[in-house]
This record gives sequence, C-alpha cells and structure tokens, in this order.
Amino acid sequence: MNNSKNIFFRTQNIVVIYTALRILLAMQKQLGLEAMLEYRGQYLRSIESSNPLLKHAVTRALSLIDVEKIYREAFLNEA
Repeated sequence: MNNSKNIFFRTQNIVVIYTALRILLAMQKQLGLEAMLEYRGQYLRSIESSNPLLKHAVTRALSLIDVEKIYREAFLNEA
C-alpha cells in the first residue's frame, strides 16, 4: 500500500494523517461511532467557515480524486 503516487503515503503527510486517524479511532472507541462522526462534522464545519478558500480548493481537488480507487487500493495487499 506504500504507493508514492498516493498522497496519503508521502513522507510529509503520513505523520499528520496517521495522528488524525488515531485520534478519531480513540474517540470512536471511547465515545462511540456517532460521537466520532459528530466531531468530524463539527471540525469540518469550523474549518470551512473560517477558511472558505481552503474549502473551495479541497472541494475542487476532491472532484479530481477517485475515492473508490483509494478505498480499493487500501485492501490490495490483504488476503
């Protein structure tokens, strides 16, 4: 799964992404899935309202990303 074309596994991104995912996992384990999803939603709303340019840029970037492919690639080396 360590693919240099995948932005999630670039050296400069992996520590931040891994830490954020571990925080969400800990929140899910301690508070439940619904609480974790509510937190994620509130965090996104807060960032988007304070930084509309970031929201626009990321929305544009997401329109160019195949999220289904990213999902499938996560499970390629399993079995």
